[in-house]
Amino acid sequence: MNTIATEFEVDFSGDIKIEKYHNNRAIKISDKNHRVIIRINRKSNSATLAVRDGRTYVLAAKKSDDDLLISKIGEFRRDIALPVMQARITHNLLSLAFSIVMARKMGGA
Repeated sequence: MNTIATEFEVDFSGDIKIEKYHNNRAIKISDKNHRVIIRINRKSNSATLAVRDGRTYVLAAKKSDDDLLISKIGEFRRDIALPVMQARITHNLLSLAFSIVMARKMGGA
């Protein structure tokens, strides 16, 4: 599955067509069933990705030499904080279970 399909729930299948337009400030990625448009806003160093069904996402845009790098901006709560919290809770629960088992094996209450 390609990156766009994974990140933005658009499943491109078959031949993908990539076109630049609007004075190279927009890119259209499409196949016979789907279309995604990325519009670049140079003033705010951002881009907007619009999916055919109306969903939009704000992306980060950064100039590096002659390349323009576009990346997803994560939402702190959903993309960062919750997975970290889940990993820490899982680790703590496993540590607690291990401690209880070891204490019992060593004759503790």
